[in-house]
Amino acid sequence: MIDIVIPCMDPGFIQLDQSKRNQFWLQFSSLKDQKIIVLSSRELNQQYHAEEILKKEAPGCNVLILEGQPQGALCTALMAIAEIKPNETLAVYGTSSCLSVTLQTVLEDIDQKNADAELVTFTSHDSSLVHVKKENGQIIEATRGRQISDQAAAELYVYRKAEDFIESAEKAILKGSSYQNQYYLDSSVNEMILAGKKISYLDAVPDVYHAFNG
Repeated sequence: MIDIVIPCMDPGFIQLDQSKRNQFWLQFSSLKDQKIIVLSSRELNQQYHAEEILKKEAPGCNVLILEGQPQGALCTALMAIAEIKPNETLAVYGTSSCLSVTLQTVLEDIDQKNADAELVTFTSHDSSLVHVKKENGQIIEATRGRQISDQAAAELYVYRKAEDFIESAEKAILKGSSYQNQYYLDSSVNEMILAGKKISYLDAVPDVYHAFNG
């Protein structure tokens, strides 16, 4: 079983053409044993009927309607804590892009490398993306707002055990590891690195990453 958490607090995803949203759902449509948890806001639901749209396009998904706006994607994902199992694999997806590599491929890769978490990386100089530093086949740093290499990370974070995400996310928040007053998932990766966890990466060509606003 894998839990898939999708923070969807911005109207941008709901306003996309349905064909692009279908492209997003295809990333993990081949998985047989999955639980999809989408987090959205009361405002988004009232204005765009987000829950109805999401449940229609991803049958069986669990939509959690939140009051207000959590302080970034990391805080939003943590709001699903009651729905995820600590010992199960967890994938957290952003909704401003999609990948032409499937989640199944990433899961097979993280198993092969026996890593604690994995990101999909590709060459990019886009300063709006998270950039990572690699050493000996592992990620040793992830940074937002500062290009430390030409290696960018997609908006997919896979944790072999959800408990590692929960623990590292809580540490990042306690330390105040925010960017422009928002907490992002890359801060949880850095906390895992500090804890001695192995963060692997699936190297992909730039064409694998598709930004919806591009």
